[in-house]
Amino acid sequence: MNPQSNGVQTGRCVKYNATIKTCEVSAWCPVESMKGAPVPAILKSAENFTVLIKNNIHFPKFNHTARNFSPKLNISCTFNKITAPGCPIFQLGGILQAIGENFSEMAIQGGIMGIEINWDCNLDKWFYRCSPKYSFRRLDDKTTPEYPGYNFRFAKYYKRPNGQEERTLIKAYGIRFDILVFGTAGRFNIFELLVYIGSVLSYFGLVRDLFPVLMELLRETQSH
Repeated sequence: MNPQSNGVQTGRCVKYNATIKTCEVSAWCPVESMKGAPVPAILKSAENFTVLIKNNIHFPKFNHTARNFSPKLNISCTFNKITAPGCPIFQLGGILQAIGENFSEMAIQGGIMGIEINWDCNLDKWFYRCSPKYSFRRLDDKTTPEYPGYNFRFAKYYKRPNGQEERTLIKAYGIRFDILVFGTAGRFNIFELLVYIGSVLSYFGLVRDLFPVLMELLRETQSH
């Protein structure tokens, strides 16, 4: 078996031409086309598409759930780092522009984009703050010469009326968006504060009791 071949060897030696014989291979014919991705990209117009991301986060310790989609949200907004940093509606081309990428160029070979949602929450009633911050980064390695971008193959199999099996092999190029969610939360607790203060005071009390003993040992050491 050769994993890099286009099929499975049958074990038979058959005629290749009038003078040469070769190992028979059971495979689909024709084999995969080696043509490159179409230029320009077929879905170049998708650059202006928008997507709404709804995200909930739950902090079990505080039994608190927050979401990034408010009923009062203006659904005509589009995310902008300066003018609309809390809007969960993103333009696909705008996501790439935020990190200096070009949608039309990236769509040719494909790629993987990470949309990071970071929750940093203060759950105290008098200083409540719990809203997400959005950031973006490219996850695939666009510098690799062998398999750049993001693409994959899949096949559709069917039979003709005469029983002959056929397939359509599709090699797809596209941009995949992965959503990565991180979150931290805190809330003031008077009981935990008192326990912490008590621990600190007991530590200083221990140091105060040990200090005379250490001084006495130091004097004895010097005298010897």
